[in-house]
Amino acid sequence: MSENNDSLVRQPNEEYDFQNTSFPAGSEVICRDVYCYKGPCNSWRYGPELNEPKCWLHSDCTGTIEDFDMASAKCKGGVQWHEYENGKWEKLWTVRMYKPTWATPDHPSAQTSSQISDAKEGQINGFYDRTTDENGNVYYHRTACSRADQEPHWYWPGEEPTRTPTPTPPPTPVRVPSPVIVAVEPSSSSESEPEIDIASEAESVQADIEMSDTPVVYLYKLNDKWRLGPDYEDSSSWLFTKDGHRDGTWYKGVKSENEEGKTHRVRKTTGFTVKTLDEEDNVLYATPEESEAVTFPLNKSARDNLLGSYKKVPSLKDVWVHGPINHEDEPKKLPVDEMPDMGTLYVTKGHFISKFKEDSLTGHYDKISAYRPGSAYLRRELSTPDRQYVYCSKVEGRWLIAPEPFSRKCWAYSAVTDKQPSNVGIWYENLENEYNDGKYLNNQPVEDGFRRNEMRVL
Repeated sequence: MSENNDSLVRQPNEEYDFQNTSFPAGSEVICRDVYCYKGPCNSWRYGPELNEPKCWLHSDCTGTIEDFDMASAKCKGGVQWHEYENGKWEKLWTVRMYKPTWATPDHPSAQTSSQISDAKEGQINGFYDRTTDENGNVYYHRTACSRADQEPHWYWPGEEPTRTPTPTPPPTPVRVPSPVIVAVEPSSSSESEPEIDIASEAESVQADIEMSDTPVVYLYKLNDKWRLGPDYEDSSSWLFTKDGHRDGTWYKGVKSENEEGKTHRVRKTTGFTVKTLDEEDNVLYATPEESEAVTFPLNKSARDNLLGSYKKVPSLKDVWVHGPINHEDEPKKLPVDEMPDMGTLYVTKGHFISKFKEDSLTGHYDKISAYRPGSAYLRRELSTPDRQYVYCSKVEGRWLIAPEPFSRKCWAYSAVTDKQPSNVGIWYENLENEYNDGKYLNNQPVEDGFRRNEMRVL
């Protein structure tokens, strides 16, 4: 890092406020019970009341405790979670009951996605005790203390209690007229060939193709404009350019009222920019531009979902795909054999001593291994404040988080392993220097200047 930027470096000995909260300081701290259970309910869920159908988070996992633990051991595990927020159920990225290798089986830790509300995140995330109720149902329990008000919980659709309806009187019988028999003359051409329904045959062939259910967003060119949205054949999109320049200004259409009170749409600059990561344009990288010219900056949800690497769809012209994302819009589906590898990682907060690493190394990473040799992931946002790429790649048997892929100069690294990053429990954090002055792994003890760090990677 150049000398004129040294003032931006946050020294590693600065204390990170692990008790930081978005709730008003000075308000009353309340301790509440938090349960992860199935019990007599149809599926596993989180809530403030044990074995009650009303809950905060609902999953589609209907199996036993062993099934739930096995699904939670995976990054997403094939389990779909929803959060009750603002009077409706919203889909979540992932929720895990995580069991690190250093923890006992009866004391796992729960982590939730970045899309969950702050109040629930503060109460649900943490270590749990595994126990059994009087009916033999296994569940997880923790006591959480926070300044947040009690979050509302509600019934999953279809589980609401129903009232017994008042029986309706039987209907008055209606006289049915006798059927009229009509004689139909046979066709004079007994050797006519049956017609072939070409449309139905095409639909039958399409139904035989396995389609991907991964929720994605597309970056594509249509009608000489670049667009961003869930359907690469739709001119209506979330973001767009005014011309055919992909690296130009990206806009969002926003409703506005004129002086006469009439509603119309205006273009607002978003700061969304697109860069190329390789010469063949196999991978594009979306990042926000920090500028006063931006009139409609991307919010946290848009940054979590739309930033990061976009991979080219080989069978389509001028179409790149990014995901998985968390959004209600149903995306246009691709065949499974045409969908690029959409593997992801999520590095959780609260484990780095350095504030720079807490801000710059945590969050979502997208897999980009298919477009460069070796195993590598790329973080969806640049580092702060120096705006460098952040890679997680494998070097000599270790996973390294660094500003360059496959570089020994790193901010953090794992023990030697043949596992994926989500299955590695012990990491080391560089405490002596930040940014580009990390310790090399060779020619010196690897622990020199690094801190053993039980980091969570989902």
